[in-house]
Amino acid sequence: MIKKVYNSLIKILPFKSTILKTIAGLPINFKSHYIFRIASNISQYCDPNSVVISNLGINNQLKVKVKITDTVQAFGTPALYAPEYSTLELCANLLKHTDSFLDIGAHIGYFCYYLENKNTTRVPLHFFEPDPDLFKNIKSNITANKLSNINGTDMAFSDKIGELIFFKNLNDTYSGSIKNTFQNKHSLQEIKVKTTTFDDYVEHLPYKNYLLKVDVESAEFEFVKGAEKQLDKIQYLVIELLQDSIENKFPELMINEYKFNAFYINNFNLIHSKNGEFDYHAPFYNWLFTKDSIEDLELKLKNSQFKIKR
Repeated sequence: MIKKVYNSLIKILPFKSTILKTIAGLPINFKSHYIFRIASNISQYCDPNSVVISNLGINNQLKVKVKITDTVQAFGTPALYAPEYSTLELCANLLKHTDSFLDIGAHIGYFCYYLENKNTTRVPLHFFEPDPDLFKNIKSNITANKLSNINGTDMAFSDKIGELIFFKNLNDTYSGSIKNTFQNKHSLQEIKVKTTTFDDYVEHLPYKNYLLKVDVESAEFEFVKGAEKQLDKIQYLVIELLQDSIENKFPELMINEYKFNAFYINNFNLIHSKNGEFDYHAPFYNWLFTKDSIEDLELKLKNSQFKIKR
């Protein structure tokens, strides 16, 4: 009953757009869980294409244009981004042990904004986003905020160089892919995009120790096939694995064929997986694959929140 009354009051609330713009621009210290929930509820009764300018809860100097449907980015903080906060922090801790960061499947560029704010060693950050609308948005925001250490390319990663059909997800911008995994669940728009491989992209670059964050929505096997010649340059691979990739034994491939150590990221616990075994804990889909030994990884994460579970 109380919830019904609350929603009714939100629905008739005047100046909803103005309230959302104000909340999006609040200093980080004022972006509480309570404020976030209010803004999220209000946003449900506004035009979903509405845009606000937000500091992303990352840095008060940031002014990033974000759709109100990206509620955490618009009105929250990284700590409220439950599925990704620990992964963001893991990447931030590992960044200083690498010489280049690639965000493959960048969406709105959140990982790059977050890492740049913690990038004391000035590791170059590069994002890849094949969705033309998302790419345009990231480029515009990076230019507006004068983030010269972040660069981007509007390409997809695959196992071949050329062009492929990209399935732009019209219901969920997080779920675009070169695979049509969501064709029976969402409305998809076919777009022809340029593709490259990790092998080709890094071949003539000077970097030797990459940190990769990969979110390619069921195209993980294509990505790693296109990286086989240069796998020794991947120091850390942080990758989202959905059910189909687990069922098709992607972790086993990385462990047995490519000789990486595998860790399921269960919040701030890194669960070592010897043969691909793990217990899923909602809402965590990300894994870490590394050539580091368990002992070396423990040492690098010694002063962090992370615990390695053997």
